[in-house]
Amino acid sequence: VGAMIEQEQAEAAARAEQERATAAAKKSASEEEMREITARIQASLVELGYQPGNTDGVLDKATVVAISQFEAVRGLPVNGEPTWELAGILGRAVEDGAFRAPR
Repeated sequence: VGAMIEQEQAEAAARAEQERATAAAKKSASEEEMREITARIQASLVELGYQPGNTDGVLDKATVVAISQFEAVRGLPVNGEPTWELAGILGRAVEDGAFRAPR
């Protein structure tokens, strides 16, 4: 009976460790994806004459301000958040030469 309990405890610990590893991998992937989205958005903002600061994928105050300015000019809800949808809207704006930064 004692050996069965030890085995069950070892299996439970292994499952818990696997769950922690999976959660860590998901968090890392989402952080990488967020940096990719943010870098794309930053590059598009620069193309349109906005000033998002660096184009390194780091979401800083300058990037949030530039996103918010674009959203306001475009007539979008202003929240300053990078999303895949916003990256697509910015990409189309770059292609069309539309919604450039106010001078």
